[in-house]
Amino acid sequence: MADEKMILRLSALIDRRAFLRRVGAAALGAVAALVGTPGLALALYNVYCCHLCQPNSGSCSNCACTWCWMCTYNLTHDYSCCECHRDNDYCLSGCSNVPCSYAVYLGRSPIRSGAGM
Repeated sequence: MADEKMILRLSALIDRRAFLRRVGAAALGAVAALVGTPGLALALYNVYCCHLCQPNSGSCSNCACTWCWMCTYNLTHDYSCCECHRDNDYCLSGCSNVPCSYAVYLGRSPIRSGAGM
């Protein structure tokens, strides 16, 4: 009898957690929709965790603007992913004016690899 009550309490707790997780995800989605999100990336080349418009060239020059972001590969290695744009008109949007892309290894991720703990 006590085991049955404990199982019922545990299942109710799990159901509440799943419900709260869904509510939290919906709230984050609503906030992202209100704030606005960047347009869809048209990445064609995967380099570690970087999804680039052009093959990895190692570096770029003569860029009107460069858009870079960080990502973590395999939960332990950080990379900087960059897209070089020919002009400022379309910087941060799509691959239409990206002559060059590159990924740079930054090192082991201090948070995920446990080095920072």
